[in-house]
Amino acid sequence: MDTYANSYNYNWNSYHTALDDTVFSIIFVILGIFLLLAIIICIFTVIGQWKMFQKAGEKGWKALIPVYNVYTLCQLTGVNPWWLVIVFVAGVLSGLFPLLSMIGSLASLYFSVLLAISTARSYQKEDAYAIGLLFFPPVFYMILGFGKNEYLGKKPMNDIIFNAFSGAMSSSASTGSSASSNSSSVEAEVLDVEDNSSSEQVQFCTQCGKKISR
Repeated sequence: MDTYANSYNYNWNSYHTALDDTVFSIIFVILGIFLLLAIIICIFTVIGQWKMFQKAGEKGWKALIPVYNVYTLCQLTGVNPWWLVIVFVAGVLSGLFPLLSMIGSLASLYFSVLLAISTARSYQKEDAYAIGLLFFPPVFYMILGFGKNEYLGKKPMNDIIFNAFSGAMSSSASTGSSASSNSSSVEAEVLDVEDNSSSEQVQFCTQCGKKISR
């Protein structure tokens, strides 16, 4: 009986060991495939952006540096580079405060759409081309880099958020400057009135030259 139990336990342990080895092998294969795909995507993205930057008169090596390549693309397409900071801060706040995750997602999505449409317009493409830049950026970067389309200069999409923010800031600044100029003019008028009143109140005697106060 003990011999049978030991044999059963040995077979069970051997089965589980073989099963665990198989599961780990499958996991490693899947991770290897994803890693290979990520490397291929990075290579195609860099090559495509390299050629795109060269079309615009920029140095192609800027495509090799993460974040800086997106900053360069913002400069070429007319997108406000401050969106990089906004998306980064929104992502950090979303990680610290889960309730703000929706704000971070919306900021990232808006920036992605803004940059994709601006890139398509700046490189002689229709707005619908931005769909490919959003979902398959390596392939469509390659098309922009090696295609016959030319770089037209900065053709940004209308940034309604930054335009509204800058408009509010400029209006508040103009209101403050006009208020300060009005206060300065009022002070000048008061001083002028005081000078006139003081000159009117002080008189001198024509015979002795003494002041005569009214």
